[in-house]
Amino acid sequence: MSNSIDSRYWAHYPAKRNFESGEAPTTVVRRRELPDRVYDESFRVWGGWAPTSALYDATDPRPSSVPHLVEISDAEADEVLAARFGIAAASQQTESAIQVPKLSVSEADSLRAHWDRAVHTDAETAACLDEILAPLTPTRDARRATEFASMKSLDSLHRQLAVMRSEGVSLPTALSTINDIVRYTLVFDTEQYTSSTELISALLARRGYTVVPGSEANSWSHSRYKDYRAVWTAPDSDIRIEIQFHTPPSLGARESNQHLHEFARQSELWPTTTGYGSAEFVRYSSWWCIPTSPENGQAVATLLGYGSIEEALRDLVAAPTRLAYLLDLPADDLRGLVQLRQLIANFARSPQLPHGSRTQDIATATNALTRALIPEIDDPDGTAEIFGVVTNDLSDAIIEVHRTARLLTASAIIHRGDLDDHPPLPTPAPPATAQGAVAAAVLGLPDTRALRHNPSRAAYRLAYLLGVPAHDPTALLVLSTLLETFVEKAYIPPLGHTDELVEETDRVAGAATPIDPDLYREAAAGFGLPDFLEDSSGIYRICSRAAVFLFKSVLIRSID
Repeated sequence: MSNSIDSRYWAHYPAKRNFESGEAPTTVVRRRELPDRVYDESFRVWGGWAPTSALYDATDPRPSSVPHLVEISDAEADEVLAARFGIAAASQQTESAIQVPKLSVSEADSLRAHWDRAVHTDAETAACLDEILAPLTPTRDARRATEFASMKSLDSLHRQLAVMRSEGVSLPTALSTINDIVRYTLVFDTEQYTSSTELISALLARRGYTVVPGSEANSWSHSRYKDYRAVWTAPDSDIRIEIQFHTPPSLGARESNQHLHEFARQSELWPTTTGYGSAEFVRYSSWWCIPTSPENGQAVATLLGYGSIEEALRDLVAAPTRLAYLLDLPADDLRGLVQLRQLIANFARSPQLPHGSRTQDIATATNALTRALIPEIDDPDGTAEIFGVVTNDLSDAIIEVHRTARLLTASAIIHRGDLDDHPPLPTPAPPATAQGAVAAAVLGLPDTRALRHNPSRAAYRLAYLLGVPAHDPTALLVLSTLLETFVEKAYIPPLGHTDELVEETDRVAGAATPIDPDLYREAAAGFGLPDFLEDSSGIYRICSRAAVFLFKSVLIRSID
């Protein structure tokens, strides 16, 4: 069967002006959506497909070198590739031929000469901008952000050009397409931003700097990244100079989103632990990781309210936000969300978990998932931070990672149905409300009927998911009563109505907490709690925690 059924194709041009001038496309880009993952690929000069960032760069406001893509059919894609590379039926190739793109010796020499000219242009332009900005600083709070490098590194430029050359772009075209070899960020007072931007543009033009036609881009309507930018050429120079115009708030937003941008971008990257030219050419994007166990991916997708792990991974911000919400972690810390998404991706591609009865092996798998994220813990000034939570020391931060990893591991165990060997309790009769389907899905059950048919199984899965010891029949009866109350009678308040949520979780938790002292003592023993007289609220706290988790499981499905 042709893989074109699951693929979309685009003719690839280095920039829009190449398309408008009637030039032929340099290659073809395709997106293949398969059950296990999503591939974004471009056809390369060595005769195969390899990962590409083109589909990301064509729509994201950040990239300075933006390819132009024109969607075409699979038949048109074959025509382009046959004409460009002399390869027939290239669209039918399904295996990616991942190689390390390289420049020839002569190309590397030409690049170095171009970069040396850029160094000279950088020095002259920086002096020009500082001269222009000096009289404006007192009245317009104008400055050049010198904390950012004003030149792309030679290694970075080398990698970028090597990829472009492997996609069939000539070296002169590639050099004329990369707009940010020399780049500056200018920052102005918010209230005078527009007039300052116009004034700087006029003063540059007066000094012989020219705006490259079609290079002006305004992203102020974008939800996360806001700026105005344009590309210039200096007098008597072919070097392109990108200038970004920011306000202090928009610059702060750019920096706070940088981790997410770098993590999300589907790019041809070499591992940070190896040098240029490494044979271990890989991609960071988890879209390219075949899950070792699809069960893991599907379990975490269900936990977070998605139909598939691919859908969850593509929802770059919302998926980790949902996990943060379930675990009462900060949902406004971008680096923390990136770390949570990394944990989700690590879990999705982890080996299949052993049977839930093999407690020690499950603990080993959870610990391995925890250890993989320990390098992400920031440890400045005697504190440690992970997932946006600041702790007193490293061990507390590791516990936070383990708690999160344990939830994902437990979700896979219950989703697979490893915990079903315990006696059934009486089946409740009333029809379930809409939240029953969510509770059943989170507990790895096909529907509400299965939840009602064996409430002890559902109760045990809920206990396992939350890490609550509940092997005693009376303790399971408490949790099954809580599930019944939640499924049959709970009111789900709208997202953000905190007072109503608190009131409703209290009602559900209270309904499941035994009032009779003897029954309470029996259930407390099953939960491993102290005697009733020592801690009369212990079961309520467990029920409250379970109720909050169930309510949040429903509410995350309404998070935009």
